[in-house]
Amino acid sequence: MDVLRRTLAGVLVELHVPVAPVDAPLPGLDGVAEARDREPCPVALPVPWWSRLDDRDVPVGDLGFYPHLIPQVLGHAFTAPAADAHQVGLGHRHTSILLSELLGSLEAVADTKQTKTIGEHHVAAELARRGWAPALTRDGLERTDILAVLADPENRRMVEIQVKTARGSAWRSISWPLGSKSQGPSEHEREYYVMVAVPHDLTLTPRNFVVPRSHVAAAAWIEHMNWLTEPGIEPGKRSAPVERSRVLLSTFERYEDRWDLLLVNESEAPVLLPERYRELAQEERVGLPPGHAWHAVLPEW
Repeated sequence: MDVLRRTLAGVLVELHVPVAPVDAPLPGLDGVAEARDREPCPVALPVPWWSRLDDRDVPVGDLGFYPHLIPQVLGHAFTAPAADAHQVGLGHRHTSILLSELLGSLEAVADTKQTKTIGEHHVAAELARRGWAPALTRDGLERTDILAVLADPENRRMVEIQVKTARGSAWRSISWPLGSKSQGPSEHEREYYVMVAVPHDLTLTPRNFVVPRSHVAAAAWIEHMNWLTEPGIEPGKRSAPVERSRVLLSTFERYEDRWDLLLVNESEAPVLLPERYRELAQEERVGLPPGHAWHAVLPEW
């Protein structure tokens, strides 16, 4: 494989990858899997080079090969997709791509998993420092990455924590994708997020933002809907669905290192979102996500 990397040989392949069927659009990229992708078909991403795709050497970046759209790649070999996966081809014909570019794209998938691992273990360590007994859950458990019990005989409290981790070269550039699942209502009073910002600079330590789940749901909806319906923007110019919401680090800045909020039930926790978000929550063009508890009573902040 190293020899192939050095020679950068163009290898003629018909690239077929296993992808899991989906029932709804997937957020996060220019090209997203749609519900209709349950049927085998060519992956046609909206990239400028797609119409010129032909039997020639094409870097994977130009091809529009996004491994994030191939969930089965995570932890699965190409030859062993899930039982309900479809084989979806990239393009109608054989296409020559640079193998080194393909390897680089697959390494990006591994990097995503590494970022997740960094965040979860970092949060577990921070919890342990503060007297909590954290336990990482199995991959695939929805909504909860860490179960933590406060090791205090007089206040033996258990909380569920979902960790979101993002990396960046500058704090202002870091944001977290918070799609429709993150915007759903809380199931009980002890659900929290810890948003972890990991700098590329190894001399800097990660930053932690401890946020009750309902506050995250409100922030994700408000930030996206305010952007989507911003006055003065030409109609139709912004069309990304709320499933593709991203929230900036600055939105959660006042939650930084608020580990004490884990001791407070969600309905009693102070809201530390930007003050203008309360006004936006009351505007018809923005509002709050469906089913959110603040529809009944909007707290002061």
